[in-house]
Amino acid sequence: MQSQGDDVVVTKTFKVYKPDVNSGYGSDTGVYGETELSQHSYEHPYITFSASVWAENDTEFNWQSTSMFRHIVTGPNGFSDTKESIPPSQEITKNGGTYGPYYENYEESMQIDITSGGPGSYTSDIYIRHNVKGNAGDGFKKDNWNIFLEHTFEWD
Repeated sequence: MQSQGDDVVVTKTFKVYKPDVNSGYGSDTGVYGETELSQHSYEHPYITFSASVWAENDTEFNWQSTSMFRHIVTGPNGFSDTKESIPPSQEITKNGGTYGPYYENYEESMQIDITSGGPGSYTSDIYIRHNVKGNAGDGFKKDNWNIFLEHTFEWD
């Protein structure tokens, strides 16, 4: 980027990834669930992610739905930081009950500041767990829509 009459040139390189989505009808419960990682990025000094989870119950049974968002960043000089969010567990009632959607993003709790680690390579691990479980007519059932992802970011 360069403005007219200015000798300063600024270059910024970035990669754009499409969202990582795990969705569909659970093979055990029959509930429709979705987990989406919509952003995972580094803009100095922050490594961040944005994600959401939700479920819809069109079955004849009540289910218990839970989720968890976790971000772990490790790097040089022993740097390590973890952020975690656990939305409330909720019963999703038969024939149309819903869970969520629940969102986590850098404006809330998933932003990690790497300033204290110094230049080097940082590993960012994301764990998004979402499950529905309970008892149906023929016993205990459970379905999961999880995303586990790791990226390495460089602070030059």
